[in-house]
Amino acid sequence: MRIAFLGPPGAGKGTQVELVSREYGVSVLSTGDAFRAMMKGEDKLAQKVRSYVEKGELVPDGVVFEIVREFVDNKDSFILDGYPRNLRQAELLDDFLEVKGLALTGVVNILLDEDEIVKRLTGRLVCPQCGRVYNIYYSPPHKDEVCDDCGVPLERRIDDEDDVIRQRIKVYHREMKPVVDFYQRKGLLFNVDGTGDIHEVFERIKKVLDGK
Repeated sequence: MRIAFLGPPGAGKGTQVELVSREYGVSVLSTGDAFRAMMKGEDKLAQKVRSYVEKGELVPDGVVFEIVREFVDNKDSFILDGYPRNLRQAELLDDFLEVKGLALTGVVNILLDEDEIVKRLTGRLVCPQCGRVYNIYYSPPHKDEVCDDCGVPLERRIDDEDDVIRQRIKVYHREMKPVVDFYQRKGLLFNVDGTGDIHEVFERIKKVLDGK
């Protein structure tokens, strides 16, 4: 199993990736998590990543791919969460796997209506202490806006505002359309309805993966 997961912000991609990883025993690379971990390192690649992040610049595709290449090298199975993010990254990954005589076995694209995404994200509350995520519509805390585990007031992310979210969705679709088209032409793309609860969506994804 060599799978990439795509999906707009708020589609529940990270949660589904975690469930798939546990169900099938496949390791995951989240590029966002990898960046945060590398910021603490001192090797050459970590220094390279840090030099861009500290200047507030986007990490170039070639540098991001170095991280991905290190992760997928010598692995028969893997899940990519948050990669590729543009067509260039998709092409780099495709070329690398082809040289190794491998290829992605599928690309799961989670679809969700824009209004549903906005509802999910504007209702999101995060514990500043343990990081647990709640939602006032779907999974509220027992006590209003207080973490069940830590007992501290929950916070809203500054970018979880209606107009900001809608702009993020527009940017996502603009940047990802060439990636979606790229994998669709290769016959690798599987669109999955992201509506419903976590387990309903997971069952849909399992049907896709078990059919491969």
